[in-house]
Amino acid sequence: QAGEADLGISMNNVADAAWNGKEPFKSKYENVRSIGVVYHEVYQLIAASSSGAKTIADLKGKRVAIGPVGSGTAGTSEMVFRLAGLDTTKDITAERDGFGDAAAKMQDGHLDASAAVLSVPAASIIEMTTSIDLNYIDIPDEILQKIQAEAPFYTRLVIPAGTYSNKEDFNTIT
Repeated sequence: QAGEADLGISMNNVADAAWNGKEPFKSKYENVRSIGVVYHEVYQLIAASSSGAKTIADLKGKRVAIGPVGSGTAGTSEMVFRLAGLDTTKDITAERDGFGDAAAKMQDGHLDASAAVLSVPAASIIEMTTSIDLNYIDIPDEILQKIQAEAPFYTRLVIPAGTYSNKEDFNTIT
C-alpha cells in the first residue's frame, strides 16, 4: 500500500500473512516486492533428551520456546503444532523466547524444547550439543501434507545425520 513503511519481510510465511491480511497483520499489504531466496530458512525443532520428547506429540505438557510474538518462527510453530493436533495455548507451555535465549534456557534446564527458523547448520544448536544431549524432532510426511495444503510454499528438507549430534537424518520444513 502506498506510503506504508518497509516491512522487511524475510520469510515466505510472513509475506503470505502480510499479503492476505492474516495475523499478525491487521490489513492486507499488496504492494510487495520479492528479491529472492538467499538461503533456506529451516524450521528446526529440538528437545532436550532429558525431556523424553522424540515426536511433536511427546511435547504435550512440555515447556517449549515457539518463537517471539509475530515472528516467522512463531507463526510456523503455531501452524506445525496445530496441524499435529496440539494447541500452543493449552497443550504446551509456550515460551516466546528468541532462539539464543531459548538455547541458554534449555542448557540451564528451564525449557524442554525449542523451535527456530535458522540456517543449517546453526551455531546455536551446535553450541547446545556441547552441554546437553538433544533429540531432533521430525516433521513426518502426514504433517507435511497438511502444511502444504494450507501453505504450499513449504517444502521438505532433510537434515543429514552428523549435521549436529544427530545419528540419523531427520525431516523438517523450509
